[in-house]
Amino acid sequence: MGCLLCNRFQGHGPLDNNLNDRRHYVPRFTWNELLDSSSSCYCCDILIRGCRGCLNQHSLGEADIAYGSLKFRYQDHPGDIEEQETTKLIVISFQNGKKFLIEMFAVDGPADLKPSSWEDWIGECLDDHADSLSDLGELPPLPTRVVDVGLEDGVVKLVETQGDQGIYVCLSHCWGRRQIITTTHATFDKHKRSIAWDSLSQTFRDAIFGVRTLGIRMASIYRNGYFTIAATHSPNGERGLYFREMIDHHLEAVGQCDDEIGNPTAVYFPLLTRAWVYQERMLSTRIIHFGRYELFFECRPGIQCECGHIEDSEGGPGSWQGLFKVEFATMLRYYDLARMGRDRPGLQYHGAGLWRTIVSCYSGLFLTKSSDRLPAIGGMAKDIAARRHTIEHCEIKPATVDEFGHIANGSLTISGLAREGVLQYEVDSGGSDGSVETTASCYVSFSPTQVSLYGWTVS
Repeated sequence: MGCLLCNRFQGHGPLDNNLNDRRHYVPRFTWNELLDSSSSCYCCDILIRGCRGCLNQHSLGEADIAYGSLKFRYQDHPGDIEEQETTKLIVISFQNGKKFLIEMFAVDGPADLKPSSWEDWIGECLDDHADSLSDLGELPPLPTRVVDVGLEDGVVKLVETQGDQGIYVCLSHCWGRRQIITTTHATFDKHKRSIAWDSLSQTFRDAIFGVRTLGIRMASIYRNGYFTIAATHSPNGERGLYFREMIDHHLEAVGQCDDEIGNPTAVYFPLLTRAWVYQERMLSTRIIHFGRYELFFECRPGIQCECGHIEDSEGGPGSWQGLFKVEFATMLRYYDLARMGRDRPGLQYHGAGLWRTIVSCYSGLFLTKSSDRLPAIGGMAKDIAARRHTIEHCEIKPATVDEFGHIANGSLTISGLAREGVLQYEVDSGGSDGSVETTASCYVSFSPTQVSLYGWTVS
């Protein structure tokens, strides 16, 4: 006997050449009716588990649901199923009048967790750009530490690479206000044995599922990574990668605010408002953005999207704007060509102008710690300086377990358009009104001029 609510995921009537209307519609049902049906119907149990997963991902409560509707369409003739309408939608209406749409789809196995567009885009990039901007040459050196995603034994763990070479994938994501798992001196040995699955954020879990289908490790050195997975629409680690809403081709940080939605970048693509991510994106060879509705693919020569119309969009906060990633990669390529004797007129001026623009864009992005202001753009600065031959010597000792974050000590020798100066650090521990307050300021002095670098106040 069929289920009155879901009809056991079957269309009505025979599948023949008479073009029967085999769709199954339930215009209105309560959440309790679906719960009751799930106790005896396996298909309704699948619906409950899927709906709960989507609701939890978007922080929506079951108690606020007013009713739902179900609209399942099925193949109506034996022809090519790809040309027929077979969408299966559940629309949940809430007591406040808002609606939430959930689309059902089937996968054949774990390999289908990796969208076909991943392989297509990466394959195109490898074929078409092998001799230019996206060529990594020989296998790059692996970072000092990578995450083994447990392809063989299911155990996620930290691995010290000991100078090995290989292919790896990076993850670019917002932490959010809740502290996510990190590796410290205290947890280092433990994480080398295993990293508990429950301790990982949803974004990490989704990324690991995807990377397992490719058989690649994960790390955080973006310059030589095979590609970078970017949780572009997730404001924190709990939202994960997989959710779809409306098509939006907005991929640059926009400062102006909309009267209704505020800053469109912060609302639709919060990852792109973070200063650290700006550098991660610039240095990555390839990036797969998990957007609000579809996937975007960036490599150094260009950009693509699943619907294929990103280059056609014009105007508004949802449009594709000029990508500094492409310009940055092109500039580095021109410097490399200049070193081989193929100089371009005005390259130094163009490079300096683009760098000023990059710094200006970077300065408008968000940092949790002001002390990260220089490290968060240091990778790009190193890339340009190495090509402009302005850094003669650089030696840095990190204060943490890796090269990111605070610096214990170091030395830097530069040449070219440089001038000798003195770094100064001043601390005032008294507030003007007698309160306990510490004000720290940094300056660089070029006699007789003193320039303020930054400052902060702690009460």
